Amino acid sequence: MFFSKELQQFISLRLGTSDLGVIVKVLGSHEYGFPFDGTPKLIIDAGANIGISALYFAQRFPDAKIYAIEPEEGNFELLKKNCNGRPNIILKKAALWNHSTRVIFRPEAENWHLLSKKPTVTKAK
Repeated sequence: MFFSKELQQFISLRLGTSDLGVIVKVLGSHEYGFPFDGTPKLIIDAGANIGISALYFAQRFPDAKIYAIEPEEGNFELLKKNCNGRPNIILKKAALWNHSTRVIFRPEAENWHLLSKKPTVTKAK
């Protein structure tokens, strides 16, 4: 755990994982610091990881509603912890795909860029 001056809060992370690299990309390199035309009211963070980008967007666009979507259990637990108390960040434990299906993740993939096996198509009810 460390205190982020930029986000003005403590951040939980796992040592020996890609968590620190994600933090450096988002907060250190300002990977999402590109200009926007106008002020977004809705942001979808698909693959929210441990919540760093959702927190960054919440800080940058305090009036925006942010949907943070993360399918991986360990990431989602830290996402919940890191985004606790942020009413404009809505957490969803789910995966995003181009049709209704069940997605299976390969266990050898790193937590920040999960790879999926080809899913079987299921019809939505």
